[in-house]
Amino acid sequence: MTAVVVTIGLAVFCMLQAFYWFGRGRSSARANALLERLGGASSVQDVTLLKQVNEAGTFRSSMHDLLRQAGEPEQIFPFVVKIINWTLIGGVVGLVIGGSVVALTLGAIGGCVLPLVRLSQRRRQRLVQIEKTLPEALQVLIISLKSGHAMPKAIATTAEEMSGPLRSELQILADELRLGRSVEVGFLRLGQRLERLQTVRTFVVAVVVLQQTGGNMVEVLEQLVEALHEQSQYARKLAAMTAEGRMSARILCGLPPVFLGLTALAAPEYVGGLLNAGAGIGILFVAITLYVSGVLWVRRLVDPGGGV
Repeated sequence: MTAVVVTIGLAVFCMLQAFYWFGRGRSSARANALLERLGGASSVQDVTLLKQVNEAGTFRSSMHDLLRQAGEPEQIFPFVVKIINWTLIGGVVGLVIGGSVVALTLGAIGGCVLPLVRLSQRRRQRLVQIEKTLPEALQVLIISLKSGHAMPKAIATTAEEMSGPLRSELQILADELRLGRSVEVGFLRLGQRLERLQTVRTFVVAVVVLQQTGGNMVEVLEQLVEALHEQSQYARKLAAMTAEGRMSARILCGLPPVFLGLTALAAPEYVGGLLNAGAGIGILFVAITLYVSGVLWVRRLVDPGGGV
């Protein structure tokens, strides 16, 4: 039975590694595509900036990106302390409820994952807000450019007129441009900070290409705003068409935990068999792995905003 548990653990580890390398491969592919649209490797500085985030696959850089995109202070140590505290709380709760080492372990794992899940939710909400307010910011930017302002002054004016998380991102860009950073480098850094948003990446590519090759910036931005409005209308229509499917997915994903909780209340000895050493632990790990995989799969299928 020990061999079975070890095999299941290795399988879960290999699956997590596969997800990690798949995501990193997609990130590198996006960087390479952006480099090609910017003219290949003609500028060593641009290549370095584009590769900076995607090649820094360490835990520290990943946590910095997660905290920054969630709008939290980029301090890893306080967040690690929060994870440790929730791990201890989860372990104590698991020990009190289950009364076994396995229950303590499961509670500790749940407490450890909870802050990360919450932080990911905040990041998603913040990115959604930025994506919704981007067309309005582009309209303000267009008006400022039509008034004869240079790009740094136009960005500063747009940051003053906006509110919410996009204001802070534009303010960072305006400060960098005011301190002497070039427009190309400043916008590339903006694209790195918000690399999960396709609309922001398109905006960055348009500005950088026009800065390098010349062109009518106002006309291109107006076309981009029109495309964003059409994309927003399509997203709302898609959300309405998939509302029933998303509600069904939530019900299906919520049934197993609810059923497990009701069973634990009605027949604790029945659920307690899963916490015993031996076959119970193996079955529990397999069930949790399949459940998490199913939730991620269903979410990917029915979520129209999965790109954020």
